[in-house]
Amino acid sequence: MKRRNAWNEAKEAEGPSKIVVGSKIVLALLALATLCVCAAAQEETADELYKKGRDLDRNGSYEEAVKAYDRAIELEPSNATFYISKVPGLNMLAILTNGQSKFNESLQAIDKALEIDPKNPRAWELKGNTLSQMKRYNESLEAYEIGIEKIVLYKGELNQTEELSGLWLGKGTVLSLWAGSINDDGLYEDAIKAFDKAIELDPQQNRGRLVKANALLNLGRYNESLNILDEAIEAASQNFEKAQIWFEKAHLFAEQGNYNETTEALEKVIELAPQDKDLLINGGVLLSAVLGKYDDALKYYERALQIDPKDGYAWYAKGEALKSLSRTSEANAAFVKAKELGYQG
Repeated sequence: MKRRNAWNEAKEAEGPSKIVVGSKIVLALLALATLCVCAAAQEETADELYKKGRDLDRNGSYEEAVKAYDRAIELEPSNATFYISKVPGLNMLAILTNGQSKFNESLQAIDKALEIDPKNPRAWELKGNTLSQMKRYNESLEAYEIGIEKIVLYKGELNQTEELSGLWLGKGTVLSLWAGSINDDGLYEDAIKAFDKAIELDPQQNRGRLVKANALLNLGRYNESLNILDEAIEAASQNFEKAQIWFEKAHLFAEQGNYNETTEALEKVIELAPQDKDLLINGGVLLSAVLGKYDDALKYYERALQIDPKDGYAWYAKGEALKSLSRTSEANAAFVKAKELGYQG
């Protein structure tokens, strides 16, 4: 029989007890780690989840943002701000996915916020905006009017004057959209009055000047529209904002058939926002769709694609311009590229 080593005998004697003790230590450590994880999860407050949702919204992570707001709501179900915060993300998801159900979720969240805080101007503004995006213009207008009526009773943290200006701006916008859908000049006139009220309340409300200029343009009142845009440029503080206004001027000139003024305004746009691919693409669309200048439009699409070669819409627009120039093989290649990038046309 093989002789047993004294050292092995000693290890065998003490081994099992050591193993048991070691197992207990491991289990204890695992339990402690689990408790730490649970404690960390519990430490994520409603306010932290709300801030997390806002950061996710800014990054374009709308689904994750909505989930963060929902978790905040679970912790504080009577906080109207959390319900309101869900709405922009849900509306963006509705637009991106063409999903009506997301708009319905937005309305449910808004109605819950209004159940908690019936005078909240932001909730009424968002309700008007959501209904407008759903093309329920009459209901949208009613929401804005209720918000305007109730704001005098609002005692919350929001700036009353700024919120009232926003409500008038929203009312004007839905009137203008409604006017365009049924070709009603009277509604455009009502929209202009609402925009004037928004600008009177908040002179820095440049958005009001832009949409007013567009309403005047739709009424054929070009000189008035141009004057408003010049006012907006003076009031603008950032180059990007000025670039957008110059684009509106280019649109106005194009509608009048003024090619030279259009191209000069578009060059100003590029000077102010050289890396904005969307303004470049829109400039190309303006030159092709309104003025029929397809060669010029191609230059804008190509500059946009230098910034973002994976923009499917830019490839599609380039294909349309090439097609109009009878450059069929190049057009087809651009359409194929657009399709590869997920844009169907």
